[in-house]
Amino acid sequence: MVIVVSPLKTIYKIIAYGISWLLLSLILLRSMAAIPAALAWDPIAVASYLPTHFAIGLAILAFALLASVGHSRMGLVAIAIAGLSYGIDGDHRLFSQAIKSAELYADGKNQDRKVQALALNAQCYTKGVQAVFGFIEDFQPDVVLLSENCLTRERQEHGEDLAAEHIPNYYWGHSASSTTVLTRHELVSYTDVPLPSPEVSLTRHNTDMNFSNMSRRQFGHAVVRIHGQNIHVISLRLIAGRAPSHHPWDKFRWGLKLFQFQKQELAFVEDYLSQLDGPIILGGDLNATPGSWPLKALGKNLKDNRLENSWFGGFTFRNDTLATLRLDFLLYNDRLDSLDSAIIREVVSDHYPVLGTFGLKESH
Repeated sequence: MVIVVSPLKTIYKIIAYGISWLLLSLILLRSMAAIPAALAWDPIAVASYLPTHFAIGLAILAFALLASVGHSRMGLVAIAIAGLSYGIDGDHRLFSQAIKSAELYADGKNQDRKVQALALNAQCYTKGVQAVFGFIEDFQPDVVLLSENCLTRERQEHGEDLAAEHIPNYYWGHSASSTTVLTRHELVSYTDVPLPSPEVSLTRHNTDMNFSNMSRRQFGHAVVRIHGQNIHVISLRLIAGRAPSHHPWDKFRWGLKLFQFQKQELAFVEDYLSQLDGPIILGGDLNATPGSWPLKALGKNLKDNRLENSWFGGFTFRNDTLATLRLDFLLYNDRLDSLDSAIIREVVSDHYPVLGTFGLKESH
């Protein structure tokens, strides 16, 4: 008996196997990112940006493709690997120190040591300057870590006027900086710290891959005096921007270039932080996902306030209809207690604001 194999069926099998093995390779690389030593290899460090819940989705797709060609066992292995990766490296935490810390501030105790911080991506005020400042006015945090504060020259004076109208009790670190700090307490000092990376465009395609004649990016470092203590408040946004075009190859090259720049930025920031003494709150739109190597690098000395107060990290970056990623963070060092965290689901930009409450430990 002669078995006739349909050419279309053969082509489908080849395509299904090809896509499945690509997905399996990516899932395996992402799972290896849970091993700290493995992050020294760039392909694994790049794969670490893939959220672990996305990896589970890719594993389910690989399972469906492999099952359709009679190899469901390999698909089940992919789901198991992705599930293990999520269990080890996912955006969740079962045990927290914040519950114990909150006891120190319960029943009205130590209220004069509480500090509230807000990380807010203004998205160049696309929802309106008044929407952003009105939001700050409603919540009245002690400090605001503002990113994508890119007012045009024409709107700069108007923006400052609106700020004076809505939040007259706040001091600007630097109103013209893309990342800055606002506070309603004494601003002891403020510095725009240059980063070793170019200032790329957020709104148009970056066609100059040589980055010639571009200014350097910055982060804002404020020293704010609250309850008699100086606190280092750092508004940081890791580099991101639009690829030279929509072509997949240009996007791939651009992604690798941004990865290399983020490596340089993180090395600089880690060294900068090592020279600071006292309480530190660092945050903003970090353009990196939980479990990725930038968060692990910062996590060597700073804790994620969200995971100290919640079993799951949640999502802060949203498209028109759905939030799918957490890119906005408030991190802190061991000179502070973590008391509370909230993702405020109000639309002031394409990012949800992140609110955190901390307790100042007694100075030594």
